[in-house]
Amino acid sequence: MIKITMRRLIIIIFLIILNNQFVTGQAYCGCDSKPNYNSFISCDTIKFDNDAMLYRQFNCDSSWLTFESKNLHKKILYSLSKEIIDLTPRLGYQFVKEYSNTILFMNRQASGGGFPMNYELINKENGEIYKELGPILFYSDKEQNELIVTLINDTIPLLSFFYINSEENENYPVSKKENNVTRFMSNEMFPENHFRNAILKDNIFEVEYSYKEPDNDKWHRINIIIELKDK
Repeated sequence: MIKITMRRLIIIIFLIILNNQFVTGQAYCGCDSKPNYNSFISCDTIKFDNDAMLYRQFNCDSSWLTFESKNLHKKILYSLSKEIIDLTPRLGYQFVKEYSNTILFMNRQASGGGFPMNYELINKENGEIYKELGPILFYSDKEQNELIVTLINDTIPLLSFFYINSEENENYPVSKKENNVTRFMSNEMFPENHFRNAILKDNIFEVEYSYKEPDNDKWHRINIIIELKDK
């Protein structure tokens, strides 16, 4: 009788350890031949307020990022082969911000070269893509105001304000007319790179933009200010 009890106890302990590895994502987090991987690849688990989880794993052949729903359904958001595993911190999905129903990720498709970083919202229940945003200028850090700002580049560019919960967009021109600022912006391949220090306070959005005058190498800076409608 004692032997049966001990055997059951051993099995229970083994299952607990195995389940813990399965749930927290720590089952594959190492490469004996490349111990330095542990210095730049974190296998820490991020747990969201709906009990979904996000964790990175790696071995000697690849690294991958897994989203796990509260019912233990797993979805690999992206993976990198061993040839580029060194770029794990700089390529693919990088967690940015949790919102009430979605998760904001940076999706780096190039490790350099001046390319702006793309962003995506992921459904927090199933890990599916909720909205592809492209480059963004601003994301709100407060849950009560879930807002993301992007640029629509046209003859007179627009700042597009996407309210995540209501799925509404509001567009505001950066200027009332075409001028040197708008011409420079609309002719740039990556105008998003010239925006800095965006803030939102009391329904006033303000962002700094750098541009050049025609036939002049001198950089100029202006503040673009948008007064948003009440929500």
